[in-house]
Parts: sequence; structure tokens; C-alpha cells
Amino acid sequence: MTTVAQHIVNILEEHEVKYVFGLPGEENITLVNQLEKSKKIKFILVQDERSGAFMASTMGWLSGQPGVVIATLGPGALNMALSIADAQTHSFPLITIAAQGDLEARVRETTQVVDLKSVFTPITKWSEDLVVLESTSEMINKAYNIAMTERKGATFVTIPASLEQEKHVETSQMIIHARNPQITPTEEAIREATELLKKAKKPIILAGLGVSRENTSHELTKFAEKHNIPVATSFMAKGTIPDTSKLSLGVVGFFVDDYINEYLENVDTILAISYDFAEFDPSEINPKSDKSIINMHTFAQETHENFSMETKLIGNYQKALLNYLTL
Repeated sequence: MTTVAQHIVNILEEHEVKYVFGLPGEENITLVNQLEKSKKIKFILVQDERSGAFMASTMGWLSGQPGVVIATLGPGALNMALSIADAQTHSFPLITIAAQGDLEARVRETTQVVDLKSVFTPITKWSEDLVVLESTSEMINKAYNIAMTERKGATFVTIPASLEQEKHVETSQMIIHARNPQITPTEEAIREATELLKKAKKPIILAGLGVSRENTSHELTKFAEKHNIPVATSFMAKGTIPDTSKLSLGVVGFFVDDYINEYLENVDTILAISYDFAEFDPSEINPKSDKSIINMHTFAQETHENFSMETKLIGNYQKALLNYLTL
């Protein structure tokens, strides 16, 4: 038998988590101690919780696997709100584990006990309290899987201080993987996108954050060079096509006299690849809503009056770039 804290560490190890960022406190010290004992995970002591969550979310962005950050209850957890919201809006996979007051402490006015689940629900994909030790495996696995599936993002779990020290019986079902299904664009969408690009007189590729998030820079560059289509990037996607490439237009700016914006004025077709509205307002690139837009992404996006999509290619856009859009 192991403690709940040790069981959580075991699950993170099974998911091949290599780093956990955070700060110790009285209510999460048991978990911190177990992380320090791990031979597979390195615990990174940070200056404050907000910077720890930023570091973890950046790890998630660069590695493609969820970053993990831990904090104590109340002010410690609340200090991560900005970082968690940033991870969520940029689709960085992030798991946040915060300590919480014991169950009996929640029914009375108690120092530092805040309804963290409710606080973080609007800025995460999933926020929940662990209150039953038998649910430990299910809850930590769910936090991991939700952070990784569909549109990636942040998850949040609280653990009562006393529960960390409870004994837990490990089972063979310690780790549960949920995978995104392999989705490919429909034949109709591929045909429509191909025809639009063939008819385009002045097309451009707009590369967004997801190109770097999903490690698709090579495919982007190869596709652009093969079909001689210039590429502009968002700030977060800078570097996804080499600056030395003759097809690189640089980063889309926000100023009226920006040379890329001037170039965009005469563009008739935009192939947007993994561009998220959170990166900048679509009105910056299509103020008159007069351009044909082909949107390629791993998930269905919201609509925008300046981003009216002629066709959508939803799925694995690495394959779409290389195999489907044969112009």
C-alpha cells in the first residue's frame, strides 16, 4: 500500500512526466516529498506559483505533453490564475494540482480555504476536487487526458491535505490513456480548398501558433516552397518558416503602415494554418471581409465576421499539407 501522494507520483511517472514545477506549503508537503524521492521526475522549485505555471505551460507547448505544476491552497493556487488562463487560451497542455483544506474546513470560515474548483472552472477545460481516495487514478488520468485531447488546454485538480497521506491500494489500472482519433479532412473540403488555391491570383499562408505547438514547421515550409506561396506568421508562430526563406514575409503587425498589412491588402486568398483568434483580431488581416479563407486546424473554431471560411480542413494538417492539397 502507498499513500495517495505516492500514487499520484506513480501515475505521473507512468505518463512519462519528467518535470513538476511548484512551491511547497504545509498542505501539499507530502506530495512534494514524494516528488523529491522520485527517480523519474525532477521537482523544480520556483520563485512563485505564477512563474511556475508559466514554466509548466511552456514545457507543455514545447514538448507537446502536459506540463505539470503544483501549489498549496488559497493564495498559492490563486496566484496561478493568469498563467492557467494563458495556457488555456493558447491551447498549451497543462495539469495543475493544488492543495485544498480538509472537507470539514470547507463548511466554516477558515483561513485560506477558497472554492478553487469554481474559481478555475471558467479558465480551464476541466476543474474538479478530489474528495474520495479511490478516485485518485481516475481523476489524475482524467486531468492528463482532457489536457491532451481535442483542443489542448489546462486542467485543475484540488487535493485535501489529509487525503495526501491516506493509504491507497494500487491497482493494475493505474494509467488510462485517451487518444485523439485520427481525423482527416473530408474529400469535399479537400476538393474545395484545392480549387480555391488553384484559382487564387495572390494567395498567402497565415501560420499560427499551432504550427509550432504541433511541430509542423517542416511540413509548412515544404508545402510553401513546393507551391511558391508566401508565408506570414503570428507573433507566437515566428520561426515556423525560416526568416531566410524567400517566401517568409515575417510577422503580421498591428499598424496600418506595416509592410505585411500592405501586402495583405491585395491578397485574395488566405490559407490559415492553425491560427487561433486569441493571437490577434482577424480584422487585422481581413478588414473588409473580402478574402477567401481556407482554414486548416486540428479542431473546429468559432466564427468571426472578418474570418468567414470558404472551407474548413479539420484534422491532422501535417497529412493535409503533404498528401491532400496537391495543387
